[in-house]
Amino acid sequence: MHRTPDPAGPAGSRLSRRSALAALGAGAAGVAAGPLAGLPLARAQAGEHPDFAIVAFLARMERALTARYGEVLAHPDVDAGVAEVLRRYADHHTEHADALAALAGDLPAGEPDAGALAAFAGVVDAADQLGVLAAALEAEEVAAATHLAALGELWGHGAVSATAAIAPVEAAHATVLARALRQDIERWAPAIESTDAALGLPAGSDR
Repeated sequence: MHRTPDPAGPAGSRLSRRSALAALGAGAAGVAAGPLAGLPLARAQAGEHPDFAIVAFLARMERALTARYGEVLAHPDVDAGVAEVLRRYADHHTEHADALAALAGDLPAGEPDAGALAAFAGVVDAADQLGVLAAALEAEEVAAATHLAALGELWGHGAVSATAAIAPVEAAHATVLARALRQDIERWAPAIESTDAALGLPAGSDR
């Protein structure tokens, strides 16, 4: 079951801004945007395709997360190190959105999805830096779960390949954030990944 992250970490641990930042920076350095360059990302032809609606939604979800990270960079309690990590993650989400939009046919994929913006509002509503990190962790988990859920609905090679490349990157973002927040290992490395936190997908393939 999806749980809202506790910024204080597991019971009995003390989490300082400095320790969180050190763990965040060390982990973030190893996360890349994903192996998207070699995928078949030529723009899909106009017309109907069962994957288009789902892929366009995923692109808009990624743009929503980019937008929320962009907003939080102005948070008065977010220091330069955390801002740099979130900026790097925002760049990843922009790259993901662009790759997915190229597979969405003529469906709109250039603006953030309103529902996803609402789902990720905690990132900008947080009271302090640890709250920002906790909300970012939840947002990355939602994004990863949504991509995982989409893999069960997509069938085109390009859409499946792109989504399969992106989902582990979102999960890696979440892992870095969870470790920075000293969450229990069961919290950030569950034995079985879940789609419980996924955003609702539009109707797509009926396979």
